[in-house]
Amino acid sequence: RSPPRSRRLATMADAAADAAAARAPKLRAQVEFYFSDSNLPKDKFLLDAVGPDAAGTVPLATIAGFAKIRELLGLGRQGRRAPKAVDDEHVKEVIAALKGSEAVALEGEGEETAVRRVAPFDAKEALAKVEARSVYVAPLPKHTTIDGLRNFFEAEGLANLSCRLRRHVKSKDFKGSAFLELESAEMAAKAVAAAAEGKLKYEGAALKLQWQADFKAAVIENRKAKAAGGGAPTDDIGDDLDEEGNPAADLDDAIAAADKLAAGGKKRSRESDAASPRAKREKGDDGKPREAAAPEFEKGLIVAFEGAADTAPEATVKEAPTTS
Repeated sequence: RSPPRSRRLATMADAAADAAAARAPKLRAQVEFYFSDSNLPKDKFLLDAVGPDAAGTVPLATIAGFAKIRELLGLGRQGRRAPKAVDDEHVKEVIAALKGSEAVALEGEGEETAVRRVAPFDAKEALAKVEARSVYVAPLPKHTTIDGLRNFFEAEGLANLSCRLRRHVKSKDFKGSAFLELESAEMAAKAVAAAAEGKLKYEGAALKLQWQADFKAAVIENRKAKAAGGGAPTDDIGDDLDEEGNPAADLDDAIAAADKLAAGGKKRSRESDAASPRAKREKGDDGKPREAAAPEFEKGLIVAFEGAADTAPEATVKEAPTTS
């Protein structure tokens, strides 16, 4: 015989309570990370919400809809932020997990509950401190995870605070590198030295570590050189996204500054475009546009085209294409 329905319901409730209790520390740590010096200065969404001094609050329903929080709640990472998709019970679970936190404080009640940062905040100062203890890490395999990389450095005695996997803006594909924030500048220096001595090997590959500030400076110089030569940059520090899919604010500012310097503080003129290597290649020795070369087709090649009338006979369509 199966147990009475009331007993089954009680068992399910106990299991749900145990699962919530197990998730609570991770939920608290994740929300505290959102409002920390490691994330807040670079998180445009949150920074716009709380203001430059981080004195404002963010509704808990919004926080509960963040991708990582949804994942911790067992709801999946559907969309970057979807607060409406999170039910009241899960929002209450996040609220319960944050009670007693020293890093963030709760304000309001029920559906109006919001969260704010406790410590005073200065974005510029916070960014400087974080960058002073952050390093660029490569090469990393495509299946690298934030937790996996952080745990690797912890096992090497290199305590760290956060990790950002670098991704392409459009495809979101992992670039095989990351920015790792160590516990202190001294710890970061220790990590850089260990890598230089070949002591850090991740899944068999020797890691290259470089100070984040040096890496960013090198990329900016690369962008300026490429822009001056009329080419496209080979790398883009703006491809670094935070775990919610937002470009890091300081990286965007650096890119904008580099672009402005590369363009001499002005937009490219038509004259400069006309003098570009690409424009020169498209013109002949007489300065006139070159005629496009006639295309060559191999038998059996399938091509797609537009412009034929819907009523055009098949025989007409077959005879129409020419190379003249």
